[in-house]
Amino acid sequence: MSPTHLSTVDKLVSEIEQSSIVSSRVLNQLREILGQLTDKLSDDEKLQAWKLSYRLWNTCVDLANNKPLGEEIDEDHAGLRQAASDLLLLAGTIEGVDSCLLKIALFYYRTGTIWHKIKNYGQASVCFEKAGELISRGQQECDGTTEVKSREEQQFLFDLYLARSQTAWEVNHPALACSLLARARKLLTVFPERCQQLAEQYFQHGQELVAKEDAESQSESIMYLEQAFEVCSEARKDSLEESARTSLSKLKLQILRYLAAGHLQRENYENVLKCVAVLKLAPSHPSTNYLAVKALAGLCRHEEAEVELFALIRQHNASVEACLSALEIVLQDPNRLEGGKRAFFLLQSFHASNKMIPLRMLEHLLKPLPDADDNHIKRVDLAIEIATNTNIVSVITDGSTDGLSVHDAHVSSNKEQQCTHAILWNSGAEHFTAKKYETSIKLFEASMLYLPGDEENKLQRAKSLRVLCLCHIALLRYDRAAEFAIEAQKVEENSNTGCTSSMFKIFLQTSKELEAAEEVEKMVICPDFEPDFLTLAAHEAMAQNSAKVAIKALSNLLGLESEKRKSTMKDVILIRNLVTLSLRDSTNQKEFMRYIKLAQTQLAEAGFESFFGSGSVGQQEAKWFASTSWNQGLVAIKTKDWQLSGDIFACASDFISSLQESHENLQWLQKSLLLATSCLMAADSGVDCLRIATKMLEKCRKVHRALAMSRESTDPVDHTLEVHTALLSFDLKGRVKDYKAQLEILYQCGTLSGFKAEYYLMMADYATKDSHPCFDVATTALRMALKFMLSLPAPDYKLVATTVRKQIKILDQQNKDGPEVLVMYRQSKEIVANSSEGDYPPDEVQWLVATSWNRSGLHLKFLRYTQAETWMEVALDLLKYAPQLESRKAAMVEGLNHVRQKRISSLANGH
Repeated sequence: MSPTHLSTVDKLVSEIEQSSIVSSRVLNQLREILGQLTDKLSDDEKLQAWKLSYRLWNTCVDLANNKPLGEEIDEDHAGLRQAASDLLLLAGTIEGVDSCLLKIALFYYRTGTIWHKIKNYGQASVCFEKAGELISRGQQECDGTTEVKSREEQQFLFDLYLARSQTAWEVNHPALACSLLARARKLLTVFPERCQQLAEQYFQHGQELVAKEDAESQSESIMYLEQAFEVCSEARKDSLEESARTSLSKLKLQILRYLAAGHLQRENYENVLKCVAVLKLAPSHPSTNYLAVKALAGLCRHEEAEVELFALIRQHNASVEACLSALEIVLQDPNRLEGGKRAFFLLQSFHASNKMIPLRMLEHLLKPLPDADDNHIKRVDLAIEIATNTNIVSVITDGSTDGLSVHDAHVSSNKEQQCTHAILWNSGAEHFTAKKYETSIKLFEASMLYLPGDEENKLQRAKSLRVLCLCHIALLRYDRAAEFAIEAQKVEENSNTGCTSSMFKIFLQTSKELEAAEEVEKMVICPDFEPDFLTLAAHEAMAQNSAKVAIKALSNLLGLESEKRKSTMKDVILIRNLVTLSLRDSTNQKEFMRYIKLAQTQLAEAGFESFFGSGSVGQQEAKWFASTSWNQGLVAIKTKDWQLSGDIFACASDFISSLQESHENLQWLQKSLLLATSCLMAADSGVDCLRIATKMLEKCRKVHRALAMSRESTDPVDHTLEVHTALLSFDLKGRVKDYKAQLEILYQCGTLSGFKAEYYLMMADYATKDSHPCFDVATTALRMALKFMLSLPAPDYKLVATTVRKQIKILDQQNKDGPEVLVMYRQSKEIVANSSEGDYPPDEVQWLVATSWNRSGLHLKFLRYTQAETWMEVALDLLKYAPQLESRKAAMVEGLNHVRQKRISSLANGH
């Protein structure tokens, strides 16, 4: 090493001595120079290096002493001390200086403690290892062994072991830390006065491990704490001063408490009690009783735990937190509730103004969720007893708080009141949800004791009264519930949905539908009204099978303007629910018609997708309305309320026509239109009715044409609907007195497949109605019917006879005994003659004989012998086919001859 290097170091040290701070530049230069130095120094250079090292070290000491209070040592400062130590190590031993290696090791030890202090544990470990190596090397150079014999070096090693152990612990090398502490423990025989320092080191590690949650750390903590306790126990007290002995005894007791806590974590309750037994030999400490409570409770020795609890509470220096914690442990046994109650009131008496004691107690007792267990009920009962205790209420609601201003005391009091109210209220709500209404009533009533009577809490008081109302409703105590509801209204003064909802529930439960409906109306005008209230009211009404009230609620919801309705329920769902509810009263179909008509209007105004929705959902909705309308139309037909039936089928037709077009839906639509037309015509309520029926029938024809186009060649053909369309058209034309159109329809009917003679008879009946008779049309229909029947291979002569009789009756109405009537009688004689014997009903033949003979009587009365003779001849011709009247033939022939003579006589006389 050249003198230039040392002179450079000298300059740098001088610069540092003159500066008040450590410069990183100077430190880096110093490290660079030290890196260039070798260990081959002359004695003078070694001495110079030692001097420079000490100067540098002393400068560091001065800099540290001159730092402002609270300012920490930085890494540059520690690096400067490291440089001083490294320079001294490079210089090595020099003659004339005792214990050189010990001094160098001392530099490294102190540097290591500084690195440890600034949490650079890696550098600290390096320094401590070098210090240890230097001591071993020095001893080996001295006597050839590594055993340290001088007291000074042993003292240094003890400090080094402790410092190095602490650093090893920080870098997570517990095995090395434990080994170093064991080495230090061996030196206690030389330095018994250092036992407390070593015990504290063991204790510190044990404390850290106890605080961890993993089982391995907790197990290791016991080992460290036991080591600490052994170190304290093995100390030679005769070698210690009085203050040291007192301090060591306190530490021993503190270690023992932590050891008991460690065993408690491991649930080694017997070991905890052993520690407690030793602790009880010392002056009493609250933690001793607390540990005893926990250990005894863990061993299910609850009675003894209760005794320890009372001992703990009576300790004047026991904290409230410890007492409450122990009390909660004792109360875990359901059989100790009575003792727990006495302990609580004893604790409260010692701390009369402490408001947290009842708060914690109530929170603990009411913490478990409601269940059917009797022990839970007992805990709740105890909580209610505490909450309703006059002294407890006074303590919590008392506004005076020591040490606080009047305002702060009021705020603090309100805070505790609110907490107590919240604990009781929340528990009451949980019991209400669990349907334990008796218990929830007690809890809600208790919570009201902690509500201030000021304006700010008026709403909360009203809310409590309403909840009590609900509890009594659930218990079917409607009179009591009404009292609470009325009281809530008085408290709030202004009407709101909470009060109206409560009264609504009461009226609904007592089957007072009218009053419940009135409450629905009140609800809508409340300032805090929300549409969801009506939805809820409707659900409740439906649950009570009160369709009228449910309809009232939903109709009000539907009546809200769109911008005011925040309900997510669509109009179609609302109307569907209203329709469903209206169906519950089968005697009042007009209510059903009201809402189905509303759906029809909404569909027309909003369109399919806006009202029903898009896709399959919309189709399902439309089909539901169509099916419901159809079914109710059929029900209305049975009641013969034709106007209502027609209106319902008209609505059904609109819903069906909105469905996706298919052959089945077109057939359904055609049927619906036909039924609507039929019912409206049966109602015959005026011109408007006929106009609507005409439009319906026109739609029906369009549907029929669409069906004909959509039908496949293989599909079966149903001609019934076509025939019915023709019949309805015929009737409708008659009502508007379009007889020409009726005749055209008659002629067209003959070409319709599936048309029967009976339909001609029906058309004849339509044409002879009193309101709009047309005999020409009727007779035409009957002639066509007769022609149709006689053209069949096997005519129904019973129906033929009926037709003949109807034809004769109508012709008589046109012209009594006129030539058309005579023609009809002669035609009937031909029909009878052409039929097989017995096919034509004999009674009808007799009727023809009798009526034709009787017609001659009227002519004889007025001396019209020719006409009389004609009718008598018709009667005698028909008589041939009435064998049952054969006995009267002679008299009839004689009568005919007599008339002929009269006719001849009259002609002779010129009449």
